[in-house]
Amino acid sequence: MANEFDASLNVMGYDRDVTIKINGIHLSKIKGGQSHAVRLFLADDPAIKTLPPEVQKQMKELFCLKIGQNAIEIAFKEKGQPSSPSRFTVSIDSGNYQTPVLQYVENPDVKAGNAKGTFEIYSEEPAGFATVILKAEAHGAEPLLPFDFPDLRQEDVVSRYHKYGYKERKNPHFRFEMVFPKDWSIINVKEPAELPEDGVPVEIGVFNRYKNPNDPKSDILAALYVTAVRIPSDWSDANAVDIMTEFLLKGYVFNVLKSMEYELSHTTLKDILLTYEIPGDKTYWSRFTGFKVKDETRTYFAGRKDILYLLHLHTSEKGYKAFAAEAFYVAKLTLQLIQNNQ
Repeated sequence: MANEFDASLNVMGYDRDVTIKINGIHLSKIKGGQSHAVRLFLADDPAIKTLPPEVQKQMKELFCLKIGQNAIEIAFKEKGQPSSPSRFTVSIDSGNYQTPVLQYVENPDVKAGNAKGTFEIYSEEPAGFATVILKAEAHGAEPLLPFDFPDLRQEDVVSRYHKYGYKERKNPHFRFEMVFPKDWSIINVKEPAELPEDGVPVEIGVFNRYKNPNDPKSDILAALYVTAVRIPSDWSDANAVDIMTEFLLKGYVFNVLKSMEYELSHTTLKDILLTYEIPGDKTYWSRFTGFKVKDETRTYFAGRKDILYLLHLHTSEKGYKAFAAEAFYVAKLTLQLIQNNQ
């Protein structure tokens, strides 16, 4: 049976006054200052005529969509003088789509903006569909690349993520815990006896996002790898991430889309987002970060080698922008080593 038409508009605009129009219809229920979520309907949906007249009047503006192409206009400006502004986001979703139909994101430091664009929506996700990433008019043609999520609310993390720990590992180097999305699957990784001395990386944890989250035989839309590798102790964290990124992508030409360095008290951490192409296949997106620690279990090798723990995301542009960027960010913040076998 064909899916029923399903669509919703979601707005996170705690520190903004917000105006949204779809196909020229002003959605007056969306005013900003809070989180909004409303169901959207087709303009020719006969269901509206079954509602009482006063309800029809209240809901008429939500019957604004058309099957196929639609137009959207977004305008916002900062409300008051917030001490800790948050990201501004707009999305259109459908329960019949694997990823959002449309997304628009602005960082906390953007005080005002406008955006116009078009999107297509159907009862079922069409083949080859990719999320429409709406761009602010003032931003020109630069793509929006979700990178960090400083305003991610704890209640959102609790509702959509859970903690898992690789605690029962014989090798203490392979024990860790991490928070990851509930619709990703844990892949059990075999435990080698030791980390190689020659700097070969070892996967110690894998999390997959399948097209059908309940079917591991369906296509893999994204994967998060936790890797451990021995490195020279004189490498910095940032240098180690650069070197291991090149090692893992050896033989491929890659293009760095964005990188950031974070100055900490004792070191500099690095995040890298890049693309690379497998000839005859397609273009992939990868994201890397990592940190190193001393191997206290090998005192007789003291000073010779440290261990780099690397987090690596592998997906597509569509997957990265739709759901994997946030998953990587949460994993990065929560990845912790477990020193004792608890």
